[in-house]
Amino acid sequence: MAPNGVVNYQTLFTPVGGKETTGPPSSANAKPEKPAKPWTITVDEVGLKNYHAAYEDRTLAKPAHVDVDAMNLTVKDVQIPFKKPLPVDLSLKLNETGSIGVKGTVTVEPLKVDANLKLEHIEIRPFQPYLDQFLNADVRDGAIDLDGAVHFAKEHANAPMVQFQGNLGVSQLAIAEKNVLTDAVAWKALNINRIVLDVEPTAVKIAEIVWQEPSAQIVIGSDGKLNFSRLAVSSPPTDQAPVQKEPGGGQPQAKPAEPVPVTIDQVKLVKLAATFEDQSIDPKVKTGLTDFGGTIKGLSSKQLKKADVNLAGKVGRTAPFKIVGKINPLSEDAFTDVVITLAGMDLRPGGPYSGKYVGYGLSKGKLSLDLKYKVSQKILEAENLVHVDQLTFGEKTNSPDATSLPVPLVVGLLKDRKGQIEIDMPIRGNLNDPDFKYGKVVISTLLNLLTKVVASPFSLMGKLVPGGGEDEEGLQFIEFQPGSASLTDEDMKKLEALETALDERVGLRLDVKGTFDTTLDRTALQAMKLHEQLLEMSGKSRGATGDTLSSRDEQRLIEKLYAKLPPPDSTTTSEPIQPTVEGMKERVAAAVLITDAELEALARQRAEAIRNLLLESGRLTEERVVLLDSGAAESGHEKVRTQLALAAGP
Repeated sequence: MAPNGVVNYQTLFTPVGGKETTGPPSSANAKPEKPAKPWTITVDEVGLKNYHAAYEDRTLAKPAHVDVDAMNLTVKDVQIPFKKPLPVDLSLKLNETGSIGVKGTVTVEPLKVDANLKLEHIEIRPFQPYLDQFLNADVRDGAIDLDGAVHFAKEHANAPMVQFQGNLGVSQLAIAEKNVLTDAVAWKALNINRIVLDVEPTAVKIAEIVWQEPSAQIVIGSDGKLNFSRLAVSSPPTDQAPVQKEPGGGQPQAKPAEPVPVTIDQVKLVKLAATFEDQSIDPKVKTGLTDFGGTIKGLSSKQLKKADVNLAGKVGRTAPFKIVGKINPLSEDAFTDVVITLAGMDLRPGGPYSGKYVGYGLSKGKLSLDLKYKVSQKILEAENLVHVDQLTFGEKTNSPDATSLPVPLVVGLLKDRKGQIEIDMPIRGNLNDPDFKYGKVVISTLLNLLTKVVASPFSLMGKLVPGGGEDEEGLQFIEFQPGSASLTDEDMKKLEALETALDERVGLRLDVKGTFDTTLDRTALQAMKLHEQLLEMSGKSRGATGDTLSSRDEQRLIEKLYAKLPPPDSTTTSEPIQPTVEGMKERVAAAVLITDAELEALARQRAEAIRNLLLESGRLTEERVVLLDSGAAESGHEKVRTQLALAAGP
């Protein structure tokens, strides 16, 4: 066939000059002739023996060559006019390796064909020039086999126009991206057995599909593009803008076509292997799925039918991966109810992702998943239980793409004393919503969860306490009476709860910042010092029995100390000329000197009291309770709050 679409044999039979011959003019008065009786021709047998033909299609960018050898055609009992079915027997060799056989009957008027069709080892590669119109890939190997019975009837009032019953297979297929050495897709055999196909009306029934040893090489290139996205030839852009229809105008929309009935009794997958490689990151990441196989039984387009799924394999050659449940992908309202599990996948091959996006190298860790997905009426309900065992990060990478979350703290908060992390992420969404993208929702949900953990770490710690534990606010500080470093019973219970929580989170340490309130503590310390001074003036020692003073003795001593004070400035105070005992006591106490060093010493005592109690049982080591520099407390409270903070690891 030439580039203009004309077959070379056509020109051989074109009339010379191209002019039509005309007969003598017919007479208008001529009498109509009586129709002649048609000829009857009978031929016992018409045949071709060992015929050879070569076909070259030059209409394609790269010409296609098809060679036919050893073609034998036999047509028996030929009678013209055609009234009886013609027995036909055709056999030929195609491109040296394949063979085609057709044996059956053909009825010319009306056209009807009943034949057995057999194709053996029809290689796909010679038809590559035709595939180049759709694929940006090379078919390196592969052959088609077909064996079945075909029925075609041009007139088919109560039956399908076309019926096929038989088997179809594609073996040893290998497809590679152009100019790439490795195969993108390959398989040993794909057999579709006991097909029953009807056309007009269309229906499909398949007893079994067996896919043996398929393999896929999934590669993200250095440009960030997936290799599979380049396999199909992209359509050229069009300059025509879509036609805008006026609201309410135009013809009414046609009724949607009825879905094609499809039934597949069983799909059997045998030893699928898939390799994933990401070349967009340095060093590149490579992992894979091996020995993946199983069955899907009972696929149907009927709404109420559910197919049983039972598939299993290994990720990274060692981690078991399973998919079990029920699906109905062929119905209009696709149904899914499956459980996907992954046990103990080694995370180290994904270390480059950790270095880039987490900001730390990955020393060790294993991932397990327990995922439950249910889709009905386009509503997705998903339960995602993520389990990570012995997650350990390495050195910080200072990657510009790393998350801003304090990763060591996050891990410390989530990892229990056995080195295990569990994250539960339920997700619900409407698949009809164009803004609902499951992958993005999962990542967003995970980041929101981790952000909340970092923002409210004591909330998580409170949940680790048996019986429900403390609230978040209560665990963030310990309250002291002004001037005191003694722990109350309530504070001791709070610290015991915090100790239990810290014992469950061995990757955390507690930072204790001793604090003082300049106003509350100074006033309390002044009162305490004044009391000691009064005892000393009365001759009683501090801590001795009867260290309290009588009202008369206290008043006498206060008046004595008050007399030593300079008189108050009448222009700045409204104090009466003769103050009360309480007034004098307040002025005397206010004159007691409390240095900043004494306030800081009180703050340290408070921090040490907390630390000593936490270390008392021996469950926490010294490096897990760290005393920070003391400082002023947050004002506005009746008591002095010593702040507690959580940090990553000792």
